[in-house]
Amino acid sequence: MTDEPPAQDQCWGITKPISLAKPTPRELQLTLSLEELLRRHNLYDSEAEMQRRVQVLGKLNMLAREFVRRALLAKNKDEAEAVRAGAKIFTFGSYRLGVHASGADIDTLLVVPRSVDRSDFFTVMVEILREQPDVRELDPVPG
Repeated sequence: MTDEPPAQDQCWGITKPISLAKPTPRELQLTLSLEELLRRHNLYDSEAEMQRRVQVLGKLNMLAREFVRRALLAKNKDEAEAVRAGAKIFTFGSYRLGVHASGADIDTLLVVPRSVDRSDFFTVMVEILREQPDVRELDPVPG
């Protein structure tokens, strides 16, 4: 790996960035002003809210691993293989970008092994979520 910037024509997303220029001093000052305004209106999470989000994501990660374990056991995989397969939670959207408002949702993506499919999610994972005392509302939409 090198620390060199990507080639000029290289694109990491669907479209090229609008600009690769660093922010100007004026833009940095405007950013600070905006952040102060957002703080005054309590639009940032408190430290306790941030910690709660981290706890929720940790719990969700544990539930995701349990989901994969149960789904693979139901497909006659052995316990060791089912545990080893694992699962991974990724965040995206406003939470991932660090621009979410207080009380906003956390957009997440669950990545599982190929042998676990969508129907497993709407049976096994829904069952796991229904077992959770902290889950107060659950409306699966299998589509």
